[in-house]
Amino acid sequence: MNLQFDHRLPAPPAKVYAKVMDPEVLRRCIDGCESLTPAGENTFETVIRLGGAKVKGRVQLLNAVPNESMTLVIEGKAFAGSVKATVRVRITPQDGGSAIHGDSDVTVGGLAAALGPKILEDGARKAIADFYSRLAAELTASTS
Repeated sequence: MNLQFDHRLPAPPAKVYAKVMDPEVLRRCIDGCESLTPAGENTFETVIRLGGAKVKGRVQLLNAVPNESMTLVIEGKAFAGSVKATVRVRITPQDGGSAIHGDSDVTVGGLAAALGPKILEDGARKAIADFYSRLAAELTASTS
């Protein structure tokens, strides 16, 4: 499944990039994230609670260009299945804030794949929107 997304954030690219590079900010912005623990250079082990399921995973940051772009490789496994996503993100200045454009390739396996593409896509889009809504709140709170 390929997903594209666009979001607007109320801060310039340098500030957005700095927040995204802060593991504690990321933990707060990812819905259900119980832990985000460094596991090497630009790599984190994570535990996320989705409903009643605990998903253990890994997030790697690749090809980072400060204040401009990054690629995230996200892998997770739980009883109901697995997910692997490669997310390419671009940050550009826009009207005193930032425009975010993302393009991702997502593969879901196991029982979770049986949910069907429409349900999976809707869930992924909601998770992305929730992440950027929380990141916007983090950016707004840090300017007050």
